[in-house]
Amino acid sequence: MENNCELLRLRTIRGALRELKKEVPETCITYGMIRNLCEEEKIQCIKQGNRFIINYDFLIKYLFDRKD
Repeated sequence: MENNCELLRLRTIRGALRELKKEVPETCITYGMIRNLCEEEKIQCIKQGNRFIINYDFLIKYLFDRKD
């Protein structure tokens, strides 16, 4: 039996921003920008109290793979 389990990289906004800055040190993405994306429901997220939990891979896809 195959196990095709994919781990989700769930992060708080601060955690996602920290990881993003490790990968792309010169990024101009801010905490407020990511929070606005969550509040405007432009990226998938879960609200837990005052925190947003986001899928880091979806955030990266939204930020860098967009075709406008």
